[in-house]
Amino acid sequence: MVEFLQTTNQSGPLHCDSGDYPEPARSQISDFVTGEDNYYNHMFYNCYAHYGMTPGNPLITSPIYNKDGFAKFRDNRVKAWHVGLSGEITDRLSYLVKGSYREGWGTYAIPLASKHHSFDAMFQANYSQGPWLFSTAYAFDKGNIYGDCSTFNFKISYHGKIL
Repeated sequence: MVEFLQTTNQSGPLHCDSGDYPEPARSQISDFVTGEDNYYNHMFYNCYAHYGMTPGNPLITSPIYNKDGFAKFRDNRVKAWHVGLSGEITDRLSYLVKGSYREGWGTYAIPLASKHHSFDAMFQANYSQGPWLFSTAYAFDKGNIYGDCSTFNFKISYHGKIL
């Protein structure tokens, strides 16, 4: 599975600016509609977040991660690529691999001084033996958004009836 997300052209062709057109077309256009779309941010209601988290999109940095307590989205103009792959090696052994790369430029009103970027990945292997499932996973995050971090986990689970 491959996904691409781009929110860098939030206003689209509706909100145009005279500077977008070269002469002589610029002098012939008399009325301009300009705007500043700002995904998830709202002029009066602060922002659309659920307990500080982005609703439905993990690739836009949530306000809860703002270290200074700023309650709006600071980085909602992004380009991101996500890839996921899963499969079975044998009847009992399966795998899952996911990865995302993201670049962010801030908002139109407050652009970032330098581009934010991050690369996140997860590798997981599962082994099933009857009702038992043994799973191990490794995940990491590299970049200048959240800081570099990694984790490893091991899980044993039972799927069946307990008498």
